Amino acid sequence: MNRPSDTYRIPLPDDAKAHAGSSTTFDTQVGTPNDLIAFYDNYLRTAGWTLVTRLSHEPAASEVFYKRVYCRAGASAPDNVTVVVRPIAGSDQTALSKLGAQIDLSGGQESLNTCP
Repeated sequence: MNRPSDTYRIPLPDDAKAHAGSSTTFDTQVGTPNDLIAFYDNYLRTAGWTLVTRLSHEPAASEVFYKRVYCRAGASAPDNVTVVVRPIAGSDQTALSKLGAQIDLSGGQESLNTCP
């Protein structure tokens, strides 16, 4: 995880490849979706970002993606980043623990008035 992304220079896996020419969505084989969301949660919290639980989503039932929204206080409005991690293939809960994932890192998508 040494390659800085265009989204606040948050790191991407070294093997990350742009998905369908996207500048914010990447495919990787470096870990499982569960591994990657744990990495991003730890990395962002350590870097001073705060998880916004009311805007975040955990996989439940037949859903197989994580969406985590983080913010950090800024001078005029809070910065925010959304991290979505999903399996590359598979549409059931077991896919979250299989190698390979798609990562979507985007900034400024959520409208936040304050950072909790």
